[in-house]
Amino acid sequence: MEIIRQPKNLFRNFLINPSKYLIEYCNLVGSAISPFIVFPEKISKMFSYNLINPFHDDLLNFDKEFKCENPEVPRYMHLDLAKNHDAAGLSMCHSPYFVDAEEDDEGATKKGEKLPFVRFDFIGRMKAKSGEEILIEEIEDMIYYLTSLGFNFRFISFDRFASLYIIQNLKKQGFVAAQMSVERSAYRYIRVQINDANPEGFRKISTNKEYLMAMETFKELLYQERIAIPYHPVLETEIKKANIDRIKGKVDHQIKGSIDIFHSVAGSCFNLINNIVYGGQMSEEDQKNISDPFYKRYQYERQETPSEESFEDDFYVDGDYY
Repeated sequence: MEIIRQPKNLFRNFLINPSKYLIEYCNLVGSAISPFIVFPEKISKMFSYNLINPFHDDLLNFDKEFKCENPEVPRYMHLDLAKNHDAAGLSMCHSPYFVDAEEDDEGATKKGEKLPFVRFDFIGRMKAKSGEEILIEEIEDMIYYLTSLGFNFRFISFDRFASLYIIQNLKKQGFVAAQMSVERSAYRYIRVQINDANPEGFRKISTNKEYLMAMETFKELLYQERIAIPYHPVLETEIKKANIDRIKGKVDHQIKGSIDIFHSVAGSCFNLINNIVYGGQMSEEDQKNISDPFYKRYQYERQETPSEESFEDDFYVDGDYY
């Protein structure tokens, strides 16, 4: 086992994305296939906000008390249909407030910069009966139902296995929706005003072949503790058992496992971050004025990331980290 000494002024970079840090600073690539999330305690933190999941997988419906408490805040959704169409991962999220970023040494973020905290309204998994397929119409009806509860959808995406029929129907009803692959993120989709130049209501920005960008966006939110999700046992298993294949450049499930909800959650996060951070959705004044009871509770419970000054010496990385 090799212990690699690192300068303490790079410790924040390690906290933000350990896997990336080990590759770029320590030249540790690890095995071809290894766990995608290497800090499982961060997963527990993500589920620790006592959020109640209002969606019931077995009944395919929501709690009667479920309603939108902040209709002025846009929602983002990604639906991931399994390749054999027998299951679908569902999720919807929003950003109730912004938090101060910590400065990193690569200049990616500046101290005091406002970054969105992501809160999920619900997550779930629709599963068809044995030998049957998911009815796409049920997903479409669910979106209309959520709209009737007051939720304001800014952007909805479907993976490449979903039918174009539902996307066309949603567009006819005034929704902005598109096909987007989380498995291979070739583009960011940013909502814009519908006009002659943008008849679809969005523009596509290349990820410059960073095909894991959607999954990496989720990982960054997780490691920075900027995400809260209602507990779901299947999602927890999917995240903990997801592996990254560095040769194929792909995050996938283990044999006989699933990854539908995880892909849905990552896609919803990706849509939100693209539109708020890169799309310039909210002004600084809007950010200051957002109020949410959840925010106050979060601020009370929040555990601050250790400051650089709390480390008296350089830190060390285990060569067998992977």
